Amino acid sequence: KADDGTVCKNEADFTLKVDLGGYLYVGGIIGMPNGNSAKVEYAENKGKIKSASVLTGKKTLCMGGIAGTAVKSEFRYCKNSAQVLVTANDNSATFTAGGIIGGTKTGNKYIACVNEGLMQGGKGTASTRIGGICASFDPAADVMTDCVNTGKIYVTSCRVIFAIRNFAP
Repeated sequence: KADDGTVCKNEADFTLKVDLGGYLYVGGIIGMPNGNSAKVEYAENKGKIKSASVLTGKKTLCMGGIAGTAVKSEFRYCKNSAQVLVTANDNSATFTAGGIIGGTKTGNKYIACVNEGLMQGGKGTASTRIGGICASFDPAADVMTDCVNTGKIYVTSCRVIFAIRNFAP
């Protein structure tokens, strides 16, 4: 939310169709906040985010309804109501997907965030983490308060599955 009260909102669908290599961070609002300690408030995503099975080789793709990834950042009153779909062409790519954040680093805070969107992944990836709010969560470093996931989590043909669903301590 900007100082003037403007709320960040995305309603456009996004499909990743190119293989850029390395680490890719894709979010409905932002790919990755610039630097640590970012604050994202009242952001909302309604646009479907998906990969088009284009990644090959040892690559990492992090996709989230609000942000692709974040480090020591705070997300308050954010909402995703769209599908996040991750797929790969081979078994060496790594994918993470979350309603709010895709690939999480430690030290993030999630306060009163909501995911209603379907989280879906598959097609033989080496490692897939999918969660309603975030793809991974470290209780020693991360904080989650009053968050709700009502979206389904659907995974096919994956080697590793990590899902956080309806988690609100």
